[in-house]
Amino acid sequence: PELNPSEKMWAFVKQHYKNRVFEDIQGVKNWLHKFIIDKINPKIVKSITHNVNICKPFNAHLLF
Repeated sequence: PELNPSEKMWAFVKQHYKNRVFEDIQGVKNWLHKFIIDKINPKIVKSITHNVNICKPFNAHLLF
């Protein structure tokens, strides 16, 4: 896992996610979608994973 760039990205997300309480799963989805739109960008991804190409899956699957 420590060599997998996606694990590093989820660790970054979890730093902001922990200790939050949501009323339902839709609240989690809404928070995650907003977090990715607001906080995940190529510069952040490259600094965490050393690979800017990891942004493509986030953008492709989470923009609706």
